Amino acid sequence: MLLSYSHVCSMNVKLFRVIFFTLMVPLCMLFCLQSHAQTKNPFWQHKYDSTLGMNRPLFIGFSYMRIGYKTNGHPFFLTDSLLACTLSYNKTIYRNLPVQLDIHQPALVTNDGSNNLISLITEQVDSLQIAGRYFFPVIQVVDGRAVNELMELVERGPITLYKRHRKVLQKPSGPDANVLPAFKDRPEWLVKSATGWNWIETEKQLLQLAPAQSEEIKSLIRKNRWSFRKNPDQLIRSVVHYINSTL
Repeated sequence: MLLSYSHVCSMNVKLFRVIFFTLMVPLCMLFCLQSHAQTKNPFWQHKYDSTLGMNRPLFIGFSYMRIGYKTNGHPFFLTDSLLACTLSYNKTIYRNLPVQLDIHQPALVTNDGSNNLISLITEQVDSLQIAGRYFFPVIQVVDGRAVNELMELVERGPITLYKRHRKVLQKPSGPDANVLPAFKDRPEWLVKSATGWNWIETEKQLLQLAPAQSEEIKSLIRKNRWSFRKNPDQLIRSVVHYINSTL
């Protein structure tokens, strides 16, 4: 049976419509879904904002991995537990923020609210107040040693004194070789004066901060029986405070 020309054309038009709608409808749906995915969902955006609130800019940093679980002691400042602090971070102040200050790696660590530990970026820390101590970022190269960490501000004045709280992981040797390695305190002191930045590692370097007063300072050290070997913290704090009081 032969079909007329008009009948054939009608069939072709119907076939074209079927093919057109079969292909175009899924393509349009895909385009709409993609456009929707690229647009912020108001519900989830509100949920995100209300959950993190003002702390949202805080959770910018690096994933933190603790070193030394199987050790004697811990790598943190003062305690192995979270401490409430007042942190100024990227010009925003956070009060009663739980943190840990790792003084072995070093790192300032906080929890993002989902049990994920984050090491905050030192360059974005303006100041940290924790356990009555004040810490500030020190980013310098001093005597060829690069420094990029938070240090305690001990004394501010013509000579500004910083204490670098630091722990080292000491591995046992000899008869105690099977004992777990232990964290030991190894603090360091750094001063900033008119002549620049300097480490204070000896009593001689301490006296060089005020050469004209060296004899007076030596007499003061003898009188108070201060010892760099036995208690460097006491000696350095006391001498720097004395020098600042005379300038």
